[in-house]
Amino acid sequence: MSAPAQGKVERTNFEGSWNDVCQHCGKIQQEHRVTNGPYDGVLYEHRMPCEQEKEKIRREHSRMVLTAKTVILIGWVLVPFAYLLLQQFVTVVGWIAFSLGVLQLCVVTIKHFGNPDKWIPGHKAKMEKQRKAAHYIYHCERNPEGFARLRAENFERAEREGK
Repeated sequence: MSAPAQGKVERTNFEGSWNDVCQHCGKIQQEHRVTNGPYDGVLYEHRMPCEQEKEKIRREHSRMVLTAKTVILIGWVLVPFAYLLLQQFVTVVGWIAFSLGVLQLCVVTIKHFGNPDKWIPGHKAKMEKQRKAAHYIYHCERNPEGFARLRAENFERAEREGK
């Protein structure tokens, strides 16, 4: 195209030379040139993108849209959802801890004010076993030589029975 007429100002969105080669399609920039006007005394020249450039612009735009959607999904959906789940989980853990505390309180109350043998299964056998162990330990500590002889006799007996 020719230079703008006298008194008219040229406006363009292209800063390079119209004789340069397009990096996207390999044609000269002149083939992408569109002239409009003059409007209000101004001549407008635009460089229109070729198909390859349009595809590149579409891919960049799609990537930006996908990034925005991901940010929105994470920031506006997943983070609040995780917060709500955590809040419910903490509530459930709190109720479980409260229930265990009440159960422990009941067991201690039964032990101190009631007959635990009646309420707790296996309590009597466990207490008898603890009493015997304490009794044996007491006597072994009072007579260590006798305990050593007894232990040696038990080892000898186990050796004879094992062979």
